Amino acid sequence: KHLGRAAGQAAGVITSGIDVPYLRALPSLLPFAPISPAFVAVQMLLDGMLHRYSGRLERTREIYVRLVERLSAPDGSGMDASHNEYTRLGVMNGIAMIEAGMGLDSALDWAARLEPSPKGRVNAIQARMLYHLWQGNAEEASRLRHQTELLRIQDSPRQLFEGTHLLWQMPAYGLSEDLTHI
Repeated sequence: KHLGRAAGQAAGVITSGIDVPYLRALPSLLPFAPISPAFVAVQMLLDGMLHRYSGRLERTREIYVRLVERLSAPDGSGMDASHNEYTRLGVMNGIAMIEAGMGLDSALDWAARLEPSPKGRVNAIQARMLYHLWQGNAEEASRLRHQTELLRIQDSPRQLFEGTHLLWQMPAYGLSEDLTHI
């Protein structure tokens, strides 16, 4: 259990540092799968991160969707409830941001799945904002950006994975030649 938590925490450190060489250097956790299904989930997370940071977004989406299914199973993929929720929300947020940046309508479905959680509400609105921005609907994107700001002021909720939308937001504003929002 402790080894699984440590591996999950290492994944969090790698995420914040976007350290691809370190990620590639990690040994596989799959030999530990007979001990706990949590090792499979953490390995899937690490594999998805490697593909994401390497620009293979389609493969990332495939892995992340399978991971969300696994984390949503009754056994929680062997993780305790809080780690499961944190990981599941983070992966759903990753999918929503990737799909919004790709202009896929399914990003709105992922945003809807994030929204019920107070920890995912702002991220859900940001995913919708990115989707509309990449669709060329600057007016709706601006409205949603303001809604995000109001929600932060009103609820002051702590959001998981704050700032992940910026990777997609900045190029969208650049491509639309909207230097004011950049």
